[in-house]
Amino acid sequence: GTFTNSELQRLYDTLVARGTKNLEAALQVGVTIEEMDIADITEQLKTTTDADITATLEALRSASENHLSAFQRQ
Repeated sequence: GTFTNSELQRLYDTLVARGTKNLEAALQVGVTIEEMDIADITEQLKTTTDADITATLEALRSASENHLSAFQRQ
């Protein structure tokens, strides 16, 4: 992937490099990404009062929590 945001580019490059080492490393990268997503969504929930946006963010967080559990089980 190519990003104009240099911080996102560094994160992407780091995670891809880490995740391509072996299956265990790839699963750990999955855990890392889902944990970051959950934290980001939780922060966004603190700043919105719109019911539709809140519902969407909560659904996204729930999905990320399910993905996190799946990665951790592996």
